[in-house]
Amino acid sequence: MKERRPPGRGGRKPGRRLPAGPLLAALFLISSALSAFAQSDLVRRTWGGSLGGLSPTGEFRDRIDRVGIGIGLFYGWRIGNAPIFVGGEFTAQEIGHKLITTDADSYNSLLQGLAFVRLRPRTGSVVTYLEALAGLSYVTTETDYGLDEYGDAIIETDSDDIVLAAGIGGGVSFRLGRRGAETGRLGQGTFLDLKVRYMTGGRASYLVVLPDESLLPERSRTDFLTVQVGFSWFF
Repeated sequence: MKERRPPGRGGRKPGRRLPAGPLLAALFLISSALSAFAQSDLVRRTWGGSLGGLSPTGEFRDRIDRVGIGIGLFYGWRIGNAPIFVGGEFTAQEIGHKLITTDADSYNSLLQGLAFVRLRPRTGSVVTYLEALAGLSYVTTETDYGLDEYGDAIIETDSDDIVLAAGIGGGVSFRLGRRGAETGRLGQGTFLDLKVRYMTGGRASYLVVLPDESLLPERSRTDFLTVQVGFSWFF
């Protein structure tokens, strides 16, 4: 004779259940954050500039064991109401200087045109962000022979090449002043930026100065690391 079970049990074994309270709270916070982005008056544009140091890495460093300095300018747009900006950036960087003679100075330069995607998931006085970049590098070796009789610079391009470039980076921004916090527009204002970026580049041809002051043709990947400080404006 079968044992009769209480109605509604159906002989099911007890199982583990997710705690409903924390799960509902998490869903509520996520939906509230998405609603805030959708309904708030978000900044739509950003632009800025930076100044920083450059250090070649890998085989690039094996051939040019010198640090450089560079500047950058960018402009970007927000995608809809998402915390994502896309845009373009131009950078100009020089890697060291080496005197060939008392009247001649040789150096390597990298000019870059880059497109970027920047993830900036928060607003506030202190904001962190991540970025990905891709574009072209124009790699040159130039020699500065000083000024001619008319006072114009005499600069000769000894070598030049164009290669693909890509990179990743991240940084932190600090709001300067309270603009944006007072107007109620999320993210508006002027920010001080500190960021680190790693760029990888294709194999380029260039020249390096030897101890006897002659120029030696070289070819290698053009990878480097930069540390930058700058300002950005959101409006």
